[in-house]
Amino acid sequence: FFFVSQAIHQMSGLTGREKNVSKTESRKHRRQRSEQELQELKEKMRQTAPEIMDIFNQMDKAGNGVVTRHEFRLALNDMDIKMSNKEKDNLMKAIDTHGDDVIHLDELEEFLSDS
Repeated sequence: FFFVSQAIHQMSGLTGREKNVSKTESRKHRRQRSEQELQELKEKMRQTAPEIMDIFNQMDKAGNGVVTRHEFRLALNDMDIKMSNKEKDNLMKAIDTHGDDVIHLDELEEFLSDS
């Protein structure tokens, strides 16, 4: 909230064109911050279980070869990764390239191998 209020305060004295530039820069900054946070999350997951299969098996509590939304949330909690449930759901959507609302091993491998 502080960042937002500070940005609004700074923008209040800008012209329309300057505001658009500031909005673009702000979006770019948020995107860069999100990418940095994503890289940090990947690294934390790798440190927790260096082998992707180990990470997957830790997440797949039922042992059925897929990670459900509930298992994913629990696994992130177990790894001491602090995120809201909405953020966890968004991350799961990003990993779930098949779009079937579960994470398969190949999706996790692809996600963690991207640098």
